[in-house]
Amino acid sequence: MKLSQSQTYRIALDQIRQYRATIVLSILLILLATVLDVLSPLLFRYLIDDAIGSRNFGLIASVIAGMVLLPFASSGLSILEGHQRSKIGTAVTQALRQRAFEHTLSVQMRDLEQYDSGALFQRLTRSGGQVGDVLIGDNLLPLIPKVLFLVGNVVAMFITSWRLALATLLAVPLLFGAGWLVRKRVESLDERLYFLLESGSNMIHETLAGLRAIRTFNGRQREQARWQNWSQQYAQSKLASSALHGFLVYTLSSFLNNLVYAVVLGFGAYEIVGNRLSIGSLVAFLVYAPRVLSALQQLSRTHLSIAEVRAAVTKLDEHFALPIERTDGSALPQKPNRNQGMEVVFDNVSFAYGRGEAGIKELSFKIRAGEFVGIVGPSGGGKSTIFDLLMGLYEPDSGQILLDGTEMQELSLAAIRAEIGVVPQETFLWNASLSENLTYPKEPAQLGAEVERVVQAAQLQPFVASLPDGLQTMVGERGLALSGGERQRVAIARALLRNPRLLLLDEATSALDPLTEVNLRDSFEALRYGRTTIVIAHRMTTVARADRIIVVDKGGVVESGSPEALLAQKGLYHSFHQAQMATKSE
Repeated sequence: MKLSQSQTYRIALDQIRQYRATIVLSILLILLATVLDVLSPLLFRYLIDDAIGSRNFGLIASVIAGMVLLPFASSGLSILEGHQRSKIGTAVTQALRQRAFEHTLSVQMRDLEQYDSGALFQRLTRSGGQVGDVLIGDNLLPLIPKVLFLVGNVVAMFITSWRLALATLLAVPLLFGAGWLVRKRVESLDERLYFLLESGSNMIHETLAGLRAIRTFNGRQREQARWQNWSQQYAQSKLASSALHGFLVYTLSSFLNNLVYAVVLGFGAYEIVGNRLSIGSLVAFLVYAPRVLSALQQLSRTHLSIAEVRAAVTKLDEHFALPIERTDGSALPQKPNRNQGMEVVFDNVSFAYGRGEAGIKELSFKIRAGEFVGIVGPSGGGKSTIFDLLMGLYEPDSGQILLDGTEMQELSLAAIRAEIGVVPQETFLWNASLSENLTYPKEPAQLGAEVERVVQAAQLQPFVASLPDGLQTMVGERGLALSGGERQRVAIARALLRNPRLLLLDEATSALDPLTEVNLRDSFEALRYGRTTIVIAHRMTTVARADRIIVVDKGGVVESGSPEALLAQKGLYHSFHQAQMATKSE
């Protein structure tokens, strides 16, 4: 829901409360600058009406010097005030971007997955700048100096000639009336532009991420057409917005300026003829009138500028309203012997993703501490959902999950994740060195010799030895400099480096060649002792040595037992096993 103008002001004011001292300093600077600005035209009047007639060249020189120095001093004060204002706008932008980024890292996955990457990118970058730099730095904070400048010059106009001042201010209703008439159209166009920027950012992210698929499927022309369509829409909206702003800023402004000059000169000449106004006063008035009109136009444009950024403020406000992961909870109970692993219990747990995807329904099982358990089943049966729930990425809709006898809801998510190592099906790597990816989120220097140990365990040593810079080799964005198998082994090493009590492997060997898989399985045999290991597998060889296998289908447990026992039952596990054996024999 779009924010009202008062709500937009409230959000902006909340951001600048902590900068009260800087704002007060800015007000003092602009007050002094306004006084100097108001005095400057009076020197014009004095020069024409009095100093020139006195033929006192010293007085004339002094007045001219004042006419030069006063604007110079006023400009200097205005520059100082503008610098203070820029500091506030920049600080607010930085703070909002940091807050938005930190909030994104904590938002519940269910809510975060409703948005595409382009929309989130806009919120993390452009929206913060729109609020800090445009709304606050360029519009709200300048309101004070603009109003002071306007009031000072209007007062000076009335002191100089109240009749001429009233005649000049007749243009004000025209100015604000025109701005009010086009305000809704300006808001509509700028909301459209913001939406197009979001969709454009998302298209770029999507294209870069899927570049290999685009080329593989000869999709270049399709993507070019999509981008051209977006580009045309954006250009049309941008041109419409520019045309509307151009009308307000240039056409209307020029007309009103000429109108005011005509009124001032015509009525001023009439007043001079009637001996009610001096020539010097008219000259001074010709300085005040454009200033007042300019200030009024700026205030009118401020109203429109705030309407422009309201879409960005609304998006940012919506983002901060997204619920975050819980931060409360206790640590896991301490065990006398940490190397016993972790007991895992699912007690009648149900969960659905809420976007048409299957989850799990009334799922119950118990995994003993130190046990090696395989989870198998058809795609979409709920296997990966079990891991998502164990990692605390989602909360169950009903039922409870217990770790070492304590319900997960009572435990800190940070404490849970510190005890779990996970190897996902799709490995994500940062554009950093191999060692930084292995030790994430810690620094490599903090772990030292442990890195070498897990490199050996994950069968990475031959690969590392072949690299020109060894562990310091950069892996490229998302690890694209590595093969699928190499990325998977890095993920395995990264999980083992945490020395977890619970190790979760989701198709952890799917990208490995048979020889590496056999060697890695042998390493796991030694490494799995002292921890609980749960493996999701489609290849039955991956879980052939498991203590127990849980078969999951349609969100529930349909079989459970040792590999040998399940083969003897000739159920779903037996069907999977036989199908794979038949495939191998072919």
